[in-house]
Amino acid sequence: MAMMMLTDGFSFPALLAGSLCCDSADECKTLVPSLTDKISDEDLQELLDEMAKLMST
Repeated sequence: MAMMMLTDGFSFPALLAGSLCCDSADECKTLVPSLTDKISDEDLQELLDEMAKLMST
């Protein structure tokens, strides 16, 4: 499946991952399989941690 780019430059799978509020990269890639070959687990976990911080403030 090709990643659909939205007008602001974010892909649909990336936005979906953000809206799911996953705790781990593994959980996120299980729910959004198209992310598996798009981003490393370490980078994805860093993004998830940053989103969690922003949501808790």
